[in-house]
Amino acid sequence: GADFQVKIWSVLNGSNPVTLKGHTSAITGTASSRDGTVKLWNCGTSSTIATMGDYQFPVNKMILTKLPSQYEPASIEILDPMEVDTADKLVIVALGDGSVRGIHLGTKKEIFSTPTSDVALTAVAYDEETNTIFTGNANGLVQVFSINKSLQEPHVKWKRNGHAITALVTKLSGNGESVLCVSTADGSVYQTAPLSSFLGDNNTIRVEAEYTGSELEPVYDMKVMPSGQESGYQRIACAVRDGKIKIY
Repeated sequence: GADFQVKIWSVLNGSNPVTLKGHTSAITGTASSRDGTVKLWNCGTSSTIATMGDYQFPVNKMILTKLPSQYEPASIEILDPMEVDTADKLVIVALGDGSVRGIHLGTKKEIFSTPTSDVALTAVAYDEETNTIFTGNANGLVQVFSINKSLQEPHVKWKRNGHAITALVTKLSGNGESVLCVSTADGSVYQTAPLSSFLGDNNTIRVEAEYTGSELEPVYDMKVMPSGQESGYQRIACAVRDGKIKIY
């Protein structure tokens, strides 16, 4: 993404059938960039359907998810004919000004935001069941915001050390409960107690598991993957600076 381009690759033959051009700074996600914008692409024609955001700060991370029920889907009439399944989607972006912004993908308009900060956000996650946003910043602070409540103050926040949060994901634990996994620039990866334990009136954060093996090697990103078990337990795959992908 350092060349400002998004490339689509064929897993069958390794070819690059489509290259998307239009951003003016480094790419930080499939559709986001440090130029402060999020683009909706027509991959067939390599053209831009819409540009959203146009923020004065980098878009460091981006999530595409389902629109919460309190917001109305966009009417089909206002959508571009080339758009597919965008009317009821939400784009959540983590910005360099320390804020999270929510963009209605159907209307292309910002519908919510959290307060700004002097410290850039470096990670974001979202739990659809509880409409909860999790953010991590460059100083190691994790904050939890509820779309169902006020976004002006975090519901809970914590900080283990001063290393940047590199990734946040929610997954199912061994007993089928949703938990949060956090990775940092010093190589640590940990898992919290079930989300239900700190999203209610109890704001106490408890770490239930520490995943080792990447000491002092930054974890660049994490992805959730199924375990193949009937219980629904999910694993995490971590991309680490030492060139390895570690699965827990």
